[in-house]
Amino acid sequence: MDPIVVQDREDRKARIDKEKVSSKGTDRFPYRGKYEEFPVVRLSIDLPIYRMENTRTAVKQLTFISENEKPVDYFKNGQENQSAQIAQHNILLEMAKYARAPIYQELQNVAVQRENLLITADGVIINGNRRLAAMRDLYLTDPHSYREFSHVNAAVLPDEATDNDIEEIEAELQEVPETKLEYDWISRRLKLRYRVQVLGFPRKKIMTMYRFRREEDINTEHQQLVLAEEYLERFLGKPGAYEELEASYQIFKDLEKTLRGRSGDDAELRRLIGFLFAKEARKVGDRVYRYNAAFGKDCEKVLHRLAQMENIELDNAEGEDEVEGDPDDPLAGLGGGKKTVYAPLKTVLADQSKTYETARKVVRIYESVREEQKEENVRVAALNNTQKANALLHDIDLSVTDPLIFAKVIVELDRIVAVVQDLKDQIKNRSH
Repeated sequence: MDPIVVQDREDRKARIDKEKVSSKGTDRFPYRGKYEEFPVVRLSIDLPIYRMENTRTAVKQLTFISENEKPVDYFKNGQENQSAQIAQHNILLEMAKYARAPIYQELQNVAVQRENLLITADGVIINGNRRLAAMRDLYLTDPHSYREFSHVNAAVLPDEATDNDIEEIEAELQEVPETKLEYDWISRRLKLRYRVQVLGFPRKKIMTMYRFRREEDINTEHQQLVLAEEYLERFLGKPGAYEELEASYQIFKDLEKTLRGRSGDDAELRRLIGFLFAKEARKVGDRVYRYNAAFGKDCEKVLHRLAQMENIELDNAEGEDEVEGDPDDPLAGLGGGKKTVYAPLKTVLADQSKTYETARKVVRIYESVREEQKEENVRVAALNNTQKANALLHDIDLSVTDPLIFAKVIVELDRIVAVVQDLKDQIKNRSH
């Protein structure tokens, strides 16, 4: 028995309109900048349909399309299609069983609906898609034990609610609070790009929806997405395989920050190290992001030692790369800019047959660099602390000091002089 039987849109709306007439309850939901009361109706569980423009399921949808060789608009244009609705149901049901937000287990235990769904005037679920999938599965599996799920309660938006209204409601209820199931980072950015580039939301509205403090945050998250997509397409050769990115948020966050203002070979080499870590994160370690300084502040040290390890002769001349590619391609010309002596290492870092081996080498090199830095810090600690003490002494302003504490200040200065003399004597003795 199919879990979904899509009813005609006009029939769904007529059923909902009829129930609205006899509705005796309301529920509050955000709508056009404030919370409004909407009528609550009681509907057969087979009447509502899932919303396909669902942020939470965006990545899963793309994976389904890739694995099943479906057209790219399979879900987007399949809201009234039964096979697409069944596919969406299975995605939502899987998500409802996630251990970090066990919606399915909760409904299985209580066997009653505790929160109203939110639907459009023609029965498309705006809030509660995973709950509906769980209730449908439980009812289908055991109609007697879960007879309460034969019907569901849902608040109904007005007929004039637009797609933009729905996007804002979804953002307010599901994306901002993060008290239910935190969005995976890539889905959030896919939806952000959709709202900016497709729906044309003003940037100020985007800032409000996402609780951004600065307008630059929009560009930052977009660039993280662009970088991740470049990794999938040009490094892995798996365009659209967004599930590959699930555990790599910190890497792409740090990598985007590192690449700001950089170009040419310098940017490309750092990018390739980041891509290595993203690909081999599970093998190198779940906390591979601890090594992100290897493409950040310690990159040149790492590259220098990697070149020595690989017996690669470095370029001595620096210059300007030529920018090639389609001028309309936002990723074209990423190699343009200033060349570095480490350019020959690009071939090593990009070698797909040795990514794990190379990632391990980079990690070992970085760990040795870090240990040397710790030792160096210990060796120069005396100088650093002396400089800090000297700076603090120079900050003393006796003109604003209470004369009543001058005597105490003199006592402390005498102690400092004694310490200074003792340290000088130690240095003198160790020098002989």
